[in-house]
Amino acid sequence: MKKLLVALVGLSLFVASCGDDDATSTTTAAPATTTTAAPATTAAPTTTVPPTTTTVGALADIVLAEFAFTPDTVEASAGAELTANVTNEGSFPHSWTVLTAGTTVTTADEVTDDVIVAGTDNLAAGESATLTFTVREAGSYQIVCRIPGHIEAGMVGTLDVTG
Repeated sequence: MKKLLVALVGLSLFVASCGDDDATSTTTAAPATTTTAAPATTAAPTTTVPPTTTTVGALADIVLAEFAFTPDTVEASAGAELTANVTNEGSFPHSWTVLTAGTTVTTADEVTDDVIVAGTDNLAAGESATLTFTVREAGSYQIVCRIPGHIEAGMVGTLDVTG
């Protein structure tokens, strides 16, 4: 029981430290639920999600889960206004962040404000956000989850902009 209490306090501090006050998205909270924490020695479950690609002119529905984006590749035309409806269907907080063309990061601490094109706040399990932005230049843009450890777990994608 003491280990469970220590794990819950640690998890609460971790989640509280992941907030982002500079986000430009709209977040909708999920209904309150009751969860039971696993023992501290239990690894987080992972989900294998097959790669997918969505071509958008204006709208993309993005699903976040452990530890993947669906779709993991979004294709768009330069200059088009993009709206991403992002939903966290996972059990842990996640974010969806588009980085500048040519930027590749391998850890969350490499994601700084100067390399972010657009992104959501950290979304708790069940939360959603709508994000609207325009990418003016063609190129390949890395998409990442900014929660520490999630990039390393494979939570990355690509926005391919043509023309």
